[in-house]
Amino acid sequence: MISSIKVGSYENLLGKSIYFRIILFICLPIHLFIDGNIIYERTFVPGYILLMILTGFAFWNTWHQFFLSLLITIPHFYFNPNGFPEWQGFVIQWGAYFLLSFTTTLLIKKNIRERNNVIQLIRVLAKTLDSKDPYTANHSEKVARYSLIIAEEMGLSKKQKEDIYIGGLLHDICRFI
Repeated sequence: MISSIKVGSYENLLGKSIYFRIILFICLPIHLFIDGNIIYERTFVPGYILLMILTGFAFWNTWHQFFLSLLITIPHFYFNPNGFPEWQGFVIQWGAYFLLSFTTTLLIKKNIRERNNVIQLIRVLAKTLDSKDPYTANHSEKVARYSLIIAEEMGLSKKQKEDIYIGGLLHDICRFI
């Protein structure tokens, strides 16, 4: 039961990437319409930046990000009033867009990894606390498990259940002091 609680996982967020893809593919034509028909004198760069951040959330595969950054860079210069730049300018812009989506994905993965490390640290603290007294062995795990069962019966959100679980693990932390 304890190992089944994960604050965040790649699989969980990857399951939600379909929503980010839908948002991306809705926002892309809207942005292209605005950039091509409403804004004449300049290219709307913040919109392209937001599209690349959405790409980082929606596609975790590096090759997908590489390809989509190319597809988003082409209209960026197509709607630019100055036209296409020299190939070096195009490649630099393409690289910048790719790095933006790639960095977004890396930050998400790092955040998930750090959150899971915090949960592992809390579990180690709870086990250390419980190991001091054989009478209370696994006490924190049991409190956390029962708290989680009650939270599930109450129909609480996933975040609330995770918080209650962590609280159950840490409820006796003052015994360390």
